[in-house]
Amino acid sequence: FNLQVIVGMHKLQVNQTTLSISASRGKSGRGTLMLMNTGNISIYVDMYLKPQRDNFALSIDNVVVPARGVSSVHVNCTPQPTRRTPHDNTVKVVLKSTLHALKYISVLGE
Repeated sequence: FNLQVIVGMHKLQVNQTTLSISASRGKSGRGTLMLMNTGNISIYVDMYLKPQRDNFALSIDNVVVPARGVSSVHVNCTPQPTRRTPHDNTVKVVLKSTLHALKYISVLGE
């Protein structure tokens, strides 16, 4: 009988706390978030937009960031000039894993 135990940790970091996406009228823009894991085990991350808006979209809604690795997530935005307030072109990307508290990255579309 052979018993094996793997002990490790993961540490999720994001390359920025605010992502600005610019696009000309009627066009879409795209920004990229880099998710970095400086730990020695992989981490599974779920992502969603808060609030959900029809002019923002994530390229994927979950990703596995490998140990000592990097994964990228694209955020697409088609700014809406007819929105009532500038906050209508703003969302937060929420990152959530089973072992981590929520992280928020603000996304501004203009």
